[in-house]
Amino acid sequence: MEENQLISAIEHHYRIEITHLQKLFLGADLQATVFKVQTCERDYFLKVKKGKFLDQGAFYTNYLHELGVAHIIAPVKTYEGRLDVKLKEMTLFLYPFIKAENGFSRR
Repeated sequence: MEENQLISAIEHHYRIEITHLQKLFLGADLQATVFKVQTCERDYFLKVKKGKFLDQGAFYTNYLHELGVAHIIAPVKTYEGRLDVKLKEMTLFLYPFIKAENGFSRR
């Protein structure tokens, strides 16, 4: 998928204005590509998965977050209130970007 198509879809569904999109080479999900999305207000973490499906992880993290469970990072909801965006043969999930070490990079 073209970068400009991703940017257009994110801007439309999340009502944010992207200043920069950077592909990141990290993560444990081999079926996903991840990006850092920068806006004037804040940064986001974008997960692009191949295929159209319901990600149970996104559903449960959102559920726990809404219950007030601390330290849960839930997906950002779209303007329409959805947890994901279906785009062609891709599913997009947007999260707050947290600059920190992850469990896969620790030694």
